[in-house]
Amino acid sequence: MTASAAIMVDRGADIAAISAALRALQPRRQSATEMVFSKVYPDIVETLQRNVPKRALISALKDVGLKLSPAKFNALLAAEAARRGDDLTLTVVPRAKPSSLLPTVT
Repeated sequence: MTASAAIMVDRGADIAAISAALRALQPRRQSATEMVFSKVYPDIVETLQRNVPKRALISALKDVGLKLSPAKFNALLAAEAARRGDDLTLTVVPRAKPSSLLPTVT
């Protein structure tokens, strides 16, 4: 079999049906979670800057269907901040403080 024969498609293939099938595919759950997190990121940053406890924020996200562990939340927050070029100040904060990962406004 030659390389050109390997890429042949059924001549009766319906391009519109192939396109529709591809558009109907859903992203992996992880990708969907990352997309949602990315869209609500500005609200998450604003909430953290108001000193809302991270536990309460994660719980509120869970209540609306976005289940995240604290580690996953931190990883998504750091990744999205890096993608946007935001400066996150990572600090170890005593337990009494509401958040150990606070975005800084520049």
